[in-house]
Amino acid sequence: MSLSSQNAYNDIDKPIVARFSGLSQSGVYAAGYRAIDVAFAPVRALVFAAYPAFFRRGARGLKGSLAFAGRLMAPALLYALCGAGLLWWLAPLAGSVFGQGFAETASVVRWLAVLLPLRTIHYLGQDALTGADRQGARTAIQGGVVAGNLALSLLLIPRFGWRGAAAASIASEMMLAVGVWAVAARLAAREP
Repeated sequence: MSLSSQNAYNDIDKPIVARFSGLSQSGVYAAGYRAIDVAFAPVRALVFAAYPAFFRRGARGLKGSLAFAGRLMAPALLYALCGAGLLWWLAPLAGSVFGQGFAETASVVRWLAVLLPLRTIHYLGQDALTGADRQGARTAIQGGVVAGNLALSLLLIPRFGWRGAAAASIASEMMLAVGVWAVAARLAAREP
């Protein structure tokens, strides 16, 4: 369920952009989004490698898995912030990388660069919840974000094209980061 939700809120906007803004704009947006995915790969690798440790720490409760997430947060977030800055700076090269028809991808990459730190924050919080046997809370939050992303996409994309999709993605990732950590803090406070 978690991976299905993740795929949904990451990709639900792409066909909506194609429907309301055309395939050209959809391609530009998808190319920019892929640049973000590639830049996030090192954080994803860190999180995947650390996944078993979340369960070891979470066996003692959510506070243990949250403490572990906190230790990983500083280096992961530092990378994500540097990566976002580098993406912003290198964005004008997108036309050279993807081809002449993708020159507008530079703007997409700049809009979406903020997703790197947001994803870092919520990935670590989500794995802390799962490691402490709070998968139900994680799945509920992710399901809410899917619904929110769909609603925002349907509202913003017809009016603003890929920029509406980017805004919906940024808002959804923010909702996810805030929601995961707020719920985790509340659940951890209830632990003995």
